[in-house]
Amino acid sequence: MRNYRWLPLTVLGTALLLSGCATSTSVKNDQPWHLLPMAVPLQPTTQQEVQLAQIDQILLREDLTENDRAQLYYERGLINDSLGLRDLARLDFNRSLSYNPSQPDVFNILGVYFTQSGMYDAAYEAFDSSLELDEGHQFAERNRGIALYYGGRYQLAVRDLLKHYKDNENDAYRSLWLYLAELEKEGNEKAIAGLKARYQNSDQLDWGC
Repeated sequence: MRNYRWLPLTVLGTALLLSGCATSTSVKNDQPWHLLPMAVPLQPTTQQEVQLAQIDQILLREDLTENDRAQLYYERGLINDSLGLRDLARLDFNRSLSYNPSQPDVFNILGVYFTQSGMYDAAYEAFDSSLELDEGHQFAERNRGIALYYGGRYQLAVRDLLKHYKDNENDAYRSLWLYLAELEKEGNEKAIAGLKARYQNSDQLDWGC
């Protein structure tokens, strides 16, 4: 891990990958348009179709408890999310919370959705709710730090990501996210020094160096 030369190499590798995709596409541009490869939407598997049908049927029952309905909407939301149907998934997660608002995992998922949509204030509230329900929720802890980073609140991002790092100091990804936040808050020199120190203090198994 000398001078962190692997960081620009990662960027370079990504650029080469993207350029390779562009090159392979341009080679095929001489084909008739109707023969060009078309993007195919993600299709549900038979198992997922059966699961969705079963959940829809169960939700029609009138003897379900509110907790049962909350769990069913949550499970259907997960299936919709896996299929890329994010609006339907978010609708199901909100329905799940309407029946049982004490679900830190659901608030965490919604926080991720809000972050990806650039709705940072809503994301902070969702992650706050998740951590209020479960202060040890590792994913919500990390994801709130990431949301704060993308929202430009670097000091708060460092606070969250530092705590997240201290929960497992051998996890390279935790250290790298903290480095990115420190880079914005404290500058390159201090951020690199912190990253080097964390690397040297870890067991170095997750770093790939």
